Amino acid sequence: AGGLKAFFVWTFSLFQPTDKTKKRYCCDHCDKSFRHPPHLKCHQRIHTGEKPFPCDQCGKRFTTSGNLKTHQWIHIGEKPFPCDQCGKRFTTSGNLKT
Repeated sequence: AGGLKAFFVWTFSLFQPTDKTKKRYCCDHCDKSFRHPPHLKCHQRIHTGEKPFPCDQCGKRFTTSGNLKTHQWIHIGEKPFPCDQCGKRFTTSGNLKT
């Protein structure tokens, strides 16, 4: 009983990547590695200085679209992070620290 199911579970596990067998994408400039090529590409911008995401309001450029979006909150007055002590709101959570 359960022999066939156990066989399929065992067989399936043979084809699952382990931490040791997962493909890693390594940076040519430092010792960092990533599981996904887009993460490596984004990281490499630190070394190349590439900032392909310009702000259409002020021209400042960013390495990621997420950083650009956070920056744009400044222009539209978006402050999504409230202080739980005083209620004042901030553009980024990092500004909450005292």
